[in-house]
Amino acid sequence: LEPSLVGVPVLPAGASLTWVNDQVLGEGKAKSVKAKVGKDSGGAPAKLPRIDVGRPSLKRDPTSGLAAEGTITNRSDLLQRELTLFAVARKGRRVVAAGRGQVERLKAGKTARYQIFFIGNPSGARIEIAAPPTNLK
Repeated sequence: LEPSLVGVPVLPAGASLTWVNDQVLGEGKAKSVKAKVGKDSGGAPAKLPRIDVGRPSLKRDPTSGLAAEGTITNRSDLLQRELTLFAVARKGRRVVAAGRGQVERLKAGKTARYQIFFIGNPSGARIEIAAPPTNLK
């Protein structure tokens, strides 16, 4: 499986992230979830590479429906590969849509465009997007 389908590359201490798996549409209600939290045997650097996700705008694709589009900037000195963007649309505390996007390569100091398609309807919702760095050293 693609690594972003089974985990998150990095999550700083005290931070939170809503991880999205948009590959399976479930029926019914989830009964439980298991997560293994811990540090990599190599350890994380003192300072993580900074990735800035620009404000999304919603666009309608005639085939795939609504998508969030915007820019993502690599503020670090490291090339980022297979950078996954996790998007969640909320109305109040309720999740109304979620999706993932990916940028194959984002060179150090560069900006690229992203596009994220949703399961659910993000119209009128607050969209949160996270893009944890994949290359830490």
